[in-house]
Amino acid sequence: MNYLVNALLNLDLPGTSDGPQDRNSASSTALFPKTNPSCYTLSLICLLDAATQQYSDDVLETNAIPLLTLVRRVNEVAPDEVRKQMQLKLLPTDNERDQPLGTSDNLSSRLLKLSTTPVAAQVKEGVSSLLFELSDKDPATFVRNVGYGYAAGYLMTHQISVPEASLRQDLGARVTSVDGQEINPVTGQRRDMEPPDPGLEMTDEEKEREAERLFVLFERLKATGVMNVTNPVEAAAREGRLQEESEDEEDDK
Repeated sequence: MNYLVNALLNLDLPGTSDGPQDRNSASSTALFPKTNPSCYTLSLICLLDAATQQYSDDVLETNAIPLLTLVRRVNEVAPDEVRKQMQLKLLPTDNERDQPLGTSDNLSSRLLKLSTTPVAAQVKEGVSSLLFELSDKDPATFVRNVGYGYAAGYLMTHQISVPEASLRQDLGARVTSVDGQEINPVTGQRRDMEPPDPGLEMTDEEKEREAERLFVLFERLKATGVMNVTNPVEAAAREGRLQEESEDEEDDK
């Protein structure tokens, strides 16, 4: 199978930067037959599906890069109807949003897990690039499709910013499932399917540690320049709310 994948990689695919632009060329017709344009593309996706089920991350790092590269090249030159089929097969669907994305055992979840694997750096980069390209290389669409938790690393590494206005307007209008339910932009899960807040009381030490953790997290996020965010801990201190809460706690005692 590796020989076949490598042979397809050597084709002068139409529409690529190093290939001819004629989408009616022989290679284009062979790859996307008029009678069933998606047939070979779906076969490649089935091969990717089987590979992610059967092999560990380190084995995929050695053997799956040509396949991922081929799927990305096919996505780049595919007709619209084929690209839509690829998006349906490789990106999370609205039906998966009853749970946080990446927790099921289908292909899109396995790809999300690979996009954050610490074991296989090339696979991680290839999968993340594929998901970004399937999202029309639009950062707001990318966040909508996979959740900011999975998108953040790729966007930061490639210094791709998500404009704050886009997050408010574009994502605010589109981060809904087909039945109109709001989606958590970080986890990709439907809000109405999230578990209820257990409301467990935290000790003062636990609150202090959590505040410190959030402060560091937001400072790192600000430093990347990917998002223009306000550190809520810093804002609370500046507005005097932390002091007020401390005084209230002393009064209760």
